[in-house]
Amino acid sequence: MESYAHSSSRLGSDTKADLKIVLSRAFDAGRRDGADGFYISGKPTLSGNIPMVMSFVVASGKPSVGRYPIWGRAGLLISYSADPFDSMRHAGIYAAVNTVRLRARHRIRPLDAAR
Repeated sequence: MESYAHSSSRLGSDTKADLKIVLSRAFDAGRRDGADGFYISGKPTLSGNIPMVMSFVVASGKPSVGRYPIWGRAGLLISYSADPFDSMRHAGIYAAVNTVRLRARHRIRPLDAAR
């Protein structure tokens, strides 16, 4: 899949038909060369066409990994990047807990109660 960017630029346009041709060639080459699995990169063209990419992954019958959590949720074996939504959730919880602690410690009233 790493060579996808080079193949795609040679086609001239990134239509779904072109992407399907490139994916077909990439997965066929992987099967022909005896690849043990596939790495799905984080290229926007691939991430914008997850159902199409996953159809090739499933048809290959090979284990596949991806960079972003969206690929793990789509069905790949693993992804190894941080999940931005989960990170935001943790940051929100941290901010809420600290706000409650500060209010309790300094007896800060909510803005509406100060009037």
